[in-house]
Amino acid sequence: MKTNGTEIKFKDIELKNPDGRFAPASLLNELRRKLVEELSVNLGCNEEKITLPELKAVQLKKTDEIQINILDVSLHSLVEDFNENDIAHAWFRLPQICRNIAKLHEVVKALYDAGARQFVAENYYAFELLKGFNDIKIGAGSFLYVMNRYAAEALKEIGASWATIALESAPENMEQLVKTTPLPLAQITDDYPPLFTSAVCIRRNDCKHCDQKTKRWELKADGRKYTAVLKDCQLQLFSEKPYHREKIAGTLTVKNASLSLHK
Repeated sequence: MKTNGTEIKFKDIELKNPDGRFAPASLLNELRRKLVEELSVNLGCNEEKITLPELKAVQLKKTDEIQINILDVSLHSLVEDFNENDIAHAWFRLPQICRNIAKLHEVVKALYDAGARQFVAENYYAFELLKGFNDIKIGAGSFLYVMNRYAAEALKEIGASWATIALESAPENMEQLVKTTPLPLAQITDDYPPLFTSAVCIRRNDCKHCDQKTKRWELKADGRKYTAVLKDCQLQLFSEKPYHREKIAGTLTVKNASLSLHK
């Protein structure tokens, strides 16, 4: 277990989760970080022995804010689906989950050959795929859960040009992250992020006999309305109410952030 360079070591860790509830890795990492910080203070650990990476704060004025135009790419995307301005200036977002990397590579190569040089990765496999192309920029989407400066530093080390603040992050945490980040940060202020994304296809047939058509269902539960969308071998669930956060000064503005599955 990482302890941020302190002399603290854990002999044994017991996790109690009788209900079997899911917790994202970002939340567990944040709890670990806070636990180590509190133990360091209570145990009187020598702070001079803690070695942290040298970080440079990003100071952006509101007049200098950049708008990022994001367009979704699927396994069926064609160069003809986008105009010349999109190819030259937009950021092409790869799928959050992909079961056919070879096919996705063909789509990315076609866009690259047409002149596209800006892509958004929503998972670490996408970085590996994109590193095979020269002279491109890679942004890190919200699925990569940037909730602290260490996450931003890790993304910078693997080649990200910018990262997206995790949607679950509290406003005060967002503000603190912008002050200490080693990487420009994008913030989604209004969007319809998926509440759930399946890891595998749930269709009752093999890929060979699949009609590949998008399917939608309108659902209701506890007085709330949801839309389930099945497309490109994955199911996603969306709320009828959009996600909203106030803009944090110093963050990049994201345009067209909503996933194409919901549109």
